[in-house]
Amino acid sequence: MPLKIDTAEKGLRMVFKYYQELALRYLWSLGGEGANSREVWKQVNNGLAREQGRVSISRASIIKFLNEMVGEGVLKFTETMGKGGLCKIYSAMYGESSFKQCIVRHLMEKLLSCFQKETIMILKEMGWAPTGAGYEMQ
Repeated sequence: MPLKIDTAEKGLRMVFKYYQELALRYLWSLGGEGANSREVWKQVNNGLAREQGRVSISRASIIKFLNEMVGEGVLKFTETMGKGGLCKIYSAMYGESSFKQCIVRHLMEKLLSCFQKETIMILKEMGWAPTGAGYEMQ
């Protein structure tokens, strides 16, 4: 999963725009039930209006993000017949905690592949020690 990290932000905002985080949180709140892009779009815009006093994200931006997350294996979809033909129902492949673990795993793998010596050194400095299966706090 290609990630761009903004260390000035906190939480999921380090890797997602605010509207993207709102979309994921909405799908997580459904407990696997799923929603179509229109429902996600409405929820995101309601969240933007509530939090930032504006409604500014297009449905096309939501659809693009949802489809990108399907391509990355974060979301999945099923197709059902709707008023205008086939309709995608998006749902999360992971819960929030599992997804965060995927982000951390991806980052650690990238750090270890690019800066193995330095990453291990910093982990040791932080009190983490290598074990046969990975790292554990000392």
